[in-house]
Amino acid sequence: KLPVHVSSKPAVVMPAATSHVQLSLSEYEALKEKHDRPSRQSADQFGVTKLAIDGKVEPGACARLRLITTVVSYFDGLLRVPLFDDTLSVTGFTICKVPLESGVHDEHSMNCLIVDSGKLSALLEGRGQYELSCDVIVQMDAKGKQAFQIGIPKAVSTHLALSIPGDDWDVKVGGVSVGTKDGEKATMVSMTLSPTCQLVVQLLSAKKQAEEAAAKQRAEEQSQKVRNVEVEQQAAAVPLPLAVHRPMRISASQYAVYSIGVTHVWLASTVRFLIDPGDQPSPKVLCFSVPEELRVVSCTAEALQEWKVLDEIRDGARGRTRLLEVNFEYEMKLALVNLVAELPLRCKAEGAASTPGDGQSVGGKDSEPPALFLPIVQTVGTNREQGHVVIEAAVNNVEVTENVVQGLQPLDPKELPPEINERVRKPLLAYRHYDPRAVLLGVRVQQHEDTEVLVTAIDEAHFEATVAQEGKVLTRCLLKVRNTQRQFLRLSLPKGAQVWSALVAGAAIKPGLDGASGKHMIAMRQSGTSQRDNEFIVEVLFLTELPACTATGSCMLAQRGRLHLTFPSFDIPINHLFVTVRLPVNFKYGEFSGSLRETKSFTRLPTVYPTLEDPADEYRDCHRGRAGHRTRGGFNLRSRKADDGQQTRELDNAVRELTMHNAIHRTASFSRHAAQYATAEDDNASVSSHTSHRDELVTLATQATNPAIGATKAGVTPVRVALPIVGRPFLFEKLLVVMDDQVELSVSYKEKKKGFLAQRLVW
Repeated sequence: KLPVHVSSKPAVVMPAATSHVQLSLSEYEALKEKHDRPSRQSADQFGVTKLAIDGKVEPGACARLRLITTVVSYFDGLLRVPLFDDTLSVTGFTICKVPLESGVHDEHSMNCLIVDSGKLSALLEGRGQYELSCDVIVQMDAKGKQAFQIGIPKAVSTHLALSIPGDDWDVKVGGVSVGTKDGEKATMVSMTLSPTCQLVVQLLSAKKQAEEAAAKQRAEEQSQKVRNVEVEQQAAAVPLPLAVHRPMRISASQYAVYSIGVTHVWLASTVRFLIDPGDQPSPKVLCFSVPEELRVVSCTAEALQEWKVLDEIRDGARGRTRLLEVNFEYEMKLALVNLVAELPLRCKAEGAASTPGDGQSVGGKDSEPPALFLPIVQTVGTNREQGHVVIEAAVNNVEVTENVVQGLQPLDPKELPPEINERVRKPLLAYRHYDPRAVLLGVRVQQHEDTEVLVTAIDEAHFEATVAQEGKVLTRCLLKVRNTQRQFLRLSLPKGAQVWSALVAGAAIKPGLDGASGKHMIAMRQSGTSQRDNEFIVEVLFLTELPACTATGSCMLAQRGRLHLTFPSFDIPINHLFVTVRLPVNFKYGEFSGSLRETKSFTRLPTVYPTLEDPADEYRDCHRGRAGHRTRGGFNLRSRKADDGQQTRELDNAVRELTMHNAIHRTASFSRHAAQYATAEDDNASVSSHTSHRDELVTLATQATNPAIGATKAGVTPVRVALPIVGRPFLFEKLLVVMDDQVELSVSYKEKKKGFLAQRLVW
């Protein structure tokens, strides 16, 4: 070992006579890291790209092959690459490195071939591409077969080229015959193999194969002749036994369901046949014994040709029966027949006797109902029959009890087989039998009266009424309805009411009128039996007039008086009713009387909203009191600025004209006030829902000045009319409004006194 001096200065070449080497610190660290690096190798440090196998086969002796392998190394140090089995006899080898840039062989490299762990392995030093050529001798199979086998590395591309003396050889590679070419007194094989680690080559002589096949055939013919002679000798010495006759056997399993109704009993039976024909052909006809009182409605089966009930009546132990024939298109070994039949329930005189098979219905109310003996369908010509019987009630008002049971084993409905459990909804009685001839089943059927229940319900309703000073009342009724069967909703409107619009689930409709009762009819949609909880909104808007004052003969509100409001009544109960009444703001009101209870706020917010145009948020705001001050459950609209109040009063005059229905005055003043209010900017930071609804009224008021808008002729498509949300609101609430209950309110009023300045502002 030579001493090494490490310096941070550049390296200086010392004279040859000295024994010192001077390196820089970076060069020393690189040399040390290279020296300490472990020389381990892994499977991804080299790859075999090509393998060429070329040689000549000497049948019965050996095969002389040249194996040329191309290996790519990715390892900087010494790399060991396993190639072939050590059973090969190596006669020579060369290992050359091929630089990828120049393509020139490096014949002076120190690479070699070694034997390691039962493998011929190549030792390669450094990165690069290597070409290994190895001449070997492979001995043929010692068992006399013309075949040889060698282990090879799995390469990306493997090519095989062999030459075999003689032109009558069949070659198999890997057990698969390959195509050959006949050369000059030789058989040539040239093919590309898929990646494999084992090469097996087998030679078969065509001439020898033909000789072996002929010898085998001659041996079989000779053996057959010997067996024929032995059979003839045995037949002559011993007589043959008689043939054994196998009779036909048919097994049947029946699954019967009896559904008991008010007037009939329905039988749905499924019969499964298992047929063992034996020495006979399978049958194409199956028969049933059907009681006379049972009428077969339908019969279905696979490959069914026809079914028919014969007119011939047979007398049996269980009464008179008919024969049902089921014909199939071809012979059956497994058949599944579905039968549907009905039995009418007949009423007998009180005290009359009952016999098995007679359908009996309910007797008098005071007497016990007679027994109903259910008819049993049996198969004909079967060796064994078993089955299950289930009884269920088709309607809810029929009570079924057990009376006579013979030849049946009671079962828990949970123990029923899947063939019958899938077709039964609510089994009442379940049995099992092993012989239908011994079955006798009698039940008692008691029919009870039905109880009337609601098929339509109004879960929630909201009545809104806007009263104008001119004596006009515009009322909107919002109903949240669930309906399963009813066609119409009937309502009684106040006297003289005019229906303006009606909507069902957002669609505008035309209500009908019942001429006998004078009630209006709203055509409803059905929620459906599968979606009974689906709700829809019914909206009705109508106009009424207050009773005329006896002194003036006008409907207009006087300076003082009493106001009477009547709301419609429906033929369906209402679970929860909300009522909102909006009265003119320039009057004082006393205590309300009537069938409703006044409240400062609703116990909960109504969940029934208009279906169109009116946003739900604004609708809620109108009842929550978000804008303005609460005054008796409503709002104090006088908290606005003076200029906004002036515009409000001007709009009230315009809207009052709009709500007159048949007395809308299309004046220049009306258009001016509506346009002025619509274009004015709102200086108040807290904008109430009252103002938003007034904006909608401005739109309606502007449209009312155009005579081309709207239609009053009968037969046109109905439209929805919005309700003006103006005035001082009063809230009422009531639970459980039953059918035809009158909902009325009455309140005394008095006009507020106006000062001189307030009177001048109106003008």
